[in-house]
Amino acid sequence: MGANNRQTSCLISVRNLRACYSVNATTENPILNDVSFDLFAGECLGLIGESGSGKSTIANILVGADIPHTGVVQYALAANANRREFCRWIQLITQSPHTALDPTWTVFKTLKEPLQICRKIPRAELHLSVENLLKSVHLPCDIMTRKPAELSGGQKQRVAIARALAVYPSILICDEIISALDPCIRREILELLRALQDTNGLTLLFISHDLPAVKFLSDRIIVLEDRRAKIFRGECKRLARS
Repeated sequence: MGANNRQTSCLISVRNLRACYSVNATTENPILNDVSFDLFAGECLGLIGESGSGKSTIANILVGADIPHTGVVQYALAANANRREFCRWIQLITQSPHTALDPTWTVFKTLKEPLQICRKIPRAELHLSVENLLKSVHLPCDIMTRKPAELSGGQKQRVAIARALAVYPSILICDEIISALDPCIRREILELLRALQDTNGLTLLFISHDLPAVKFLSDRIIVLEDRRAKIFRGECKRLARS
């Protein structure tokens, strides 16, 4: 699908986004300053910047975290959508798979919860649904009984991805999800995300400080510099494929 066709449907529009954190009663530390961008259906938008540039702040604002900010964030979602519908529509995967998963829950329990709560999967179908989720992220079904401590870092991150996919989101925000992994596993996760985007029609916001990884996966790239967003017009995967 060509870029022009994808860009006819804007899922998130951000205009003049500003955010800061209070240092004390009289001093504020600016994090974002007049950031604007659009996220279009079916694309992978890369967001790159140094540590502290505001990448995670953007991710958290987009998923509705209580972070003081000004500007406009518009979503292609019904205005009367409730919180559960919003959470099904957009999912965030964070940097550390070690803290993202409940250490007391098995993989099966971790994945069955969103299936039951958000998709109302009948109890009799849960086992097969969890199996299918694990297969979609290239994990063996026999890890269902394991807890996070029994998994590798790459396996934990794949479980976190599977949990996000369980609710059939339209948008997946990946916030530094490969930074804690070794190079071989990083490549596997990037290949997995590319395959999931191609097969599931996912829209991705891929956040990283790793430019080669962002260029590998992204259709367009935004660079955060001096707390502002700038379009980076380098070669990315879609250009390389054509």
